[in-house]
Amino acid sequence: MTGVKQSVIARMESGKTDPQLSTILKLLVSMGKTLTIVPLELSEK
Repeated sequence: MTGVKQSVIARMESGKTDPQLSTILKLLVSMGKTLTIVPLELSEK
């Protein structure tokens, strides 16, 4: 179980809402995944 209501997942899937970070983390944990944030490579001009 994800700890996230099915109705919330349905709204996310349909694009009707943007999930909170805490919701994304719950879904990732349920799948045995993690979220990694990496810096963008900024090109020099």
